[in-house]
Amino acid sequence: MKRYRLVVAANDILSDPSRRRAYDLFGAGWSTHPDNGGSACGSDDTTRQRWSGFHDNNSPAGNATWEDWEKWHQRNSGGAQDPVYTSNGGFVSLVAFVVALSAMSQASRVDEHQQYFADRIQLVHNDCHQNIQRRKDGTKELSNADLAILRFMRSREQGERTTISDALITHWHPDHIGGIADLRSLCPQVRIYKHNATEGQLHIDDAQRFGTDGATLRAFHCPGHTSDHMAFVLEEEDAMFTGDNVLGHGTAVFEDLRTYMTSLKRMQNQFSSRAYPGHGSIIEDGPLRISEYIEHRHQREHEVLSVLEQSSKTAQAVDRAGKRDDAQADSLVMGEMSPMEIVKVVYQDVPENLHAPAAGGVVQVLQMLAEEGKVVQSVDHHRWRMVEDSGDGLLSKYGS
Repeated sequence: MKRYRLVVAANDILSDPSRRRAYDLFGAGWSTHPDNGGSACGSDDTTRQRWSGFHDNNSPAGNATWEDWEKWHQRNSGGAQDPVYTSNGGFVSLVAFVVALSAMSQASRVDEHQQYFADRIQLVHNDCHQNIQRRKDGTKELSNADLAILRFMRSREQGERTTISDALITHWHPDHIGGIADLRSLCPQVRIYKHNATEGQLHIDDAQRFGTDGATLRAFHCPGHTSDHMAFVLEEEDAMFTGDNVLGHGTAVFEDLRTYMTSLKRMQNQFSSRAYPGHGSIIEDGPLRISEYIEHRHQREHEVLSVLEQSSKTAQAVDRAGKRDDAQADSLVMGEMSPMEIVKVVYQDVPENLHAPAAGGVVQVLQMLAEEGKVVQSVDHHRWRMVEDSGDGLLSKYGS
C-alpha cells in the first residue's frame, strides 16, 4: 500500500510542470507527504494547500485495494454496494452452454483428426496399389530372358545353389559386355563366349551349338551392326536372338551398310517364328520385321538419290540460264551436297539433335551408292553428287 501511494505521489509531481519545477528548485512537495514525516521546504500556505489534496478522502491515491474502492464507493454513494446474484437456472444454463461449446469444439477436432487419418489411409492405399500395378506392368514387359534372370537373382538371394555355366555375347559394344565382371563375381566359373574373343573369353564359330536342358542355340554370324555380331537361333522354338541387328523398337545402326543388308537377308532364312532383340519388346513375327528393315533401308537409299538428283537438276538449270556469277561455288553448279545438307531434307521431320547420328547413316548410304557407281565424292571428300547414267533417269554432264 505504501509503495503504491509513493508511486501516485511521484506521478502527481512529475505530471504537473509547476509542481515538478517547484520540486526541482526547492524540493517542495515531496516532504509534505504524510509518510515522509517532515515539513515542506517551502513553508508557505499555498504549497501546503497544493498538497493537501493527498489527504482528501476523494483522492484516488487512497484506492490501492479492493477494500479502499469499497470505502470510496460507500462515501460517495451513501452505502455499500449490493452484491449481484444470478439464479440457479441461469448458472446451470451458463454451465450447460460452456459444456456444449466445449463438446462442439472437441467434436470438431475429432472430425478433423478422423478425416486426416482417413486421408492418410487412402494415400497409403493408393501408393501401395500403384506400386503393385507397376510391378505387374513391369513383369508383363519382361521378356522370357529377363524373367529367367529375375528368377536366377531371386534364387541367389534365397540361398539356392543356382549358377550360370556359360554366357553368350552377341557383340563387343559396352552395353553388352559391361555386365561380364558382375556375372563373374556371382559365378566365378562362368565361361564367356564371343566371336573374335578377347582375353578371358572363348571364341564362337558360325553354326556352333550350345545346349542345356530343353534348349539348343545355334550361332549365326551376321556382321553389320558390328563386324563380330552374332545372332542365336533357338531351335526348339524356331526363333532367333537377333542382338542389335534387329530391334524391338526403331531401326538399328550399322558399321557397314552393304554388309548389314546382306546379313539381314541371310537372317530371314534362318527362322520363322519370334525374334528376341537385344533392345525392346519381343517381335512376334521376326522374318516380317526383317523385311520391313530391308524395305526401310531401300527407301532411305531412294530418298538420298532423289535429293542428289534434284540438286543436280537445279545446278544444270542455273548453268543453262547463265545466272551464275563468279562468286558462286563450283559445288552449286555441280549439284554437290554434304551429308548434313542431305539429312536436313531427308530427315526434316526428325528433331535436329538427331541429325548428327542420322548423318552417319547417310554417309553409309552414299558409300554403298558409290560402290554401285551411282554417286561420286568431291575432291575434298566432304560433298557428294550424282554421276552420269545413275540408273535413276538422270543424265548429268558432270560425270565422274
